[in-house]
Amino acid sequence: MLLQQSLGGMGVAFGLAVTWPELKREMDRYQPVAGMEESLIRFYEQLFQIWYEFRERIGGATALWKLEEINELLRQDHFLLHGRQVPVDGPLYRHVLGKIVEALSCLDPETSGLQKLLELPDLQELNLAEFLAKSTSFDGEKMVKYARDHKWDEAAGVEAELVAYVLFQALGPFYQSLGASVAALSDFSLWQHGFCPLCGQKPGMAMLRSDDGARILECWLCHVQWQFPRLQCPFCANKDFTKLQFFYTEEHPGRRVQLCDCCKSYLKTAVTREIGREVILELENIFTVQLDYLARREGYLPGEGLTLLS
Repeated sequence: MLLQQSLGGMGVAFGLAVTWPELKREMDRYQPVAGMEESLIRFYEQLFQIWYEFRERIGGATALWKLEEINELLRQDHFLLHGRQVPVDGPLYRHVLGKIVEALSCLDPETSGLQKLLELPDLQELNLAEFLAKSTSFDGEKMVKYARDHKWDEAAGVEAELVAYVLFQALGPFYQSLGASVAALSDFSLWQHGFCPLCGQKPGMAMLRSDDGARILECWLCHVQWQFPRLQCPFCANKDFTKLQFFYTEEHPGRRVQLCDCCKSYLKTAVTREIGREVILELENIFTVQLDYLARREGYLPGEGLTLLS
């Protein structure tokens, strides 16, 4: 189900299923108990189909580095794309963006104004390369700020957060393709930070591995996974256990929400031993959105800076 291999005695994973049918089979396991609107589930299904369709069209991206280069950068505490841009074909990016906007408009006609993003000068062929180069250094908060500062939210008639969401989701196939190729080379065991060793983004979810209880973080954008200490906040590096806590609910057995009282962030975590099977964290993230409501109600925010559609 997952792309996994053993390197250096440690399980290495790229967090998404290798093929769309595999992901779809896993997705179907959640739906009878998901408690989500059917239209929203259909949107996510369309989004994943778009990802996999365009990952195939991109063709398996070859890693930009050899293993020796990867290890040297990690030893220097540099994530691999630091100062570099992920290879993104501009016209293909626009095509992905158009497909996602169309799917979202079917979910909610009030978002149809997002079509105007494709008319913006910055996203036209002559200027698109510049925007894509800038986006390499953006996290969720910076993309929201960029959309707001450039009034893209006003042009589309939606919140800046939604603009940032679709712009990032359209980058998904490109980052995922590169992430899968790099995860096949390195186990990232030299990496000790709470942000992604490939693209520098923050984790979107975590899991406690069933065999040894190790805490594994997964990048919300490229879906690379790496190990990180259990008693440390990945977002602010807080190690004071008195300011780290978690909660869970009976409705979501085997899932915890880890909270940091220093930075007021939260991170959902799947405990695979309690769940009784391996999971795909992207699906866990979507189908546990009720836990997001509870965390945000108590004043905590998702560490990666973007909010799931719900």
